[in-house]
Amino acid sequence: ASTEQEYKLTRDQLDESVIRAPMDGVTSYRPINVGGEFRVVRIGDTVFPNQPFMVIPNIDDLVIHIEVPENELSRVREGNKVVIYPVAFPRLKLNGVVRSVGAIAQSSPLHPAWQKYFRATIDLEDIAPQLRPGMSVTANIFSYSNQNATVIPRTSVSWENGQPFAQVITGSKVEKRLLVLGMSNNELFEVVTGVSPGDRLVVK
Repeated sequence: ASTEQEYKLTRDQLDESVIRAPMDGVTSYRPINVGGEFRVVRIGDTVFPNQPFMVIPNIDDLVIHIEVPENELSRVREGNKVVIYPVAFPRLKLNGVVRSVGAIAQSSPLHPAWQKYFRATIDLEDIAPQLRPGMSVTANIFSYSNQNATVIPRTSVSWENGQPFAQVITGSKVEKRLLVLGMSNNELFEVVTGVSPGDRLVVK
């Protein structure tokens, strides 16, 4: 009798452990914090009530979640245009727009605790059949545009006592000029004053 009761209890527990989806689709594991690790669940892990660990994504309405570093937050606003390149398909160029930017700074499991990030959501304007949930992408957010800007390479700018300078080649001489810089990216500086289009610069 004891064995039969234990058997029935085990069968009931198995029946209650079956998860039925409310709709058709392809399931995708969602990373969660398990024992100090940020990963998907594995056999033997304990999950708790109301803890989402598996989702059925809507392929027709994909969004991108990114982490914006704290020092870049002022450049990211709702409505900014975004160009997206999936890591798996680097030649595939997609367009998007920033839907929302989080209001709370958070630490990232992939970075030191002192580094803070803000979660932002990007809506995809183009849906390609190659895309799959959970893919990694490179997202370039356009935070500033000036069609008439004068730009120079970062490698042509030197700094002295916090002041930016450029070395301009004039004939057989090299002239040192003080610069007033505007916006920048990873490769270029916008120059407000100091050099003009056509000037030849010394690049380090």
